[in-house]
Amino acid sequence: MQKIKATGNKDATEEILKCIGMSPNKIGFIYLKAIINKMWEENGKEQKKFNYYVDIIGKETGLSFGQIYPGIKYAIEEAWFLGDFNIIEYIFGYSVENVVTEAPKPDKFVDGILNIISEIERNGSDVIAFFNFLKNGGYAIGKFNELNYLNKYKI
Repeated sequence: MQKIKATGNKDATEEILKCIGMSPNKIGFIYLKAIINKMWEENGKEQKKFNYYVDIIGKETGLSFGQIYPGIKYAIEEAWFLGDFNIIEYIFGYSVENVVTEAPKPDKFVDGILNIISEIERNGSDVIAFFNFLKNGGYAIGKFNELNYLNKYKI
């Protein structure tokens, strides 16, 4: 399986969002995927604020910030409350008991995803394979063991 570099990968971003429990049928999913991909492509460059990327998507789609942001926020909240708590806990570090209290703001949500992508890539593992591993119960063996397992078998 081909390794995914930090250049943005639509398939990997989509797989991550689906693993969390986000519905690809929501317009916020599409906007969020585009923003994460743009931020991922600029990995290593000076990172701009989340709102900057929302504005870029707005220019590309002809929509305002006020039209895009609520869709993103709704998609995150829906995934947060209805998604896979174990994967959310793994990515964001919240305990399952605290997950239902409040969804993160979109910029914090994106930061959490980009941080886990960076960690996986530093380890030399494939992002899609890693999230498939998590989705199939891999989160149960703990973060340290997962990364060692993935590195050992070069998933």
